[in-house]
Amino acid sequence: MVVERDFTKFLKEGERLNIRLVPRDVYVEMIKRHRSNPAVVDEVFDDLFWLWDLNALVKSADDEGRTATRIELADELIAEMSDDDWWQTIAGFEEHLIGNFSKNLDEWTEFLDPVYDMQERDGWIQRQ
Repeated sequence: MVVERDFTKFLKEGERLNIRLVPRDVYVEMIKRHRSNPAVVDEVFDDLFWLWDLNALVKSADDEGRTATRIELADELIAEMSDDDWWQTIAGFEEHLIGNFSKNLDEWTEFLDPVYDMQERDGWIQRQ
């Protein structure tokens, strides 16, 4: 039996993910998944003016014959950032997820199906 879930219940302001309705551990896993999407990495890095640096790192890795994915190289770049830049970049990924959540609700079913059921049972309360 397929259970229909209305994931729009996780929205606030009509399109943004209301992270307070999602347990912290689930939200962290959603962010990890979101950061593993090369298109998302490129968008966030472009918004924060890090895309040039990422592209240079990719070219350098290619020139050196390193076999590293774009995501791995982005993680290397993030790891080398100052604390301020690191926080701003991580916040950029969070904002990207929150702001784009409604564009593909089905992407999040594996994370949110159990949360949805829990919220329906408990009355849609804040989880963080």
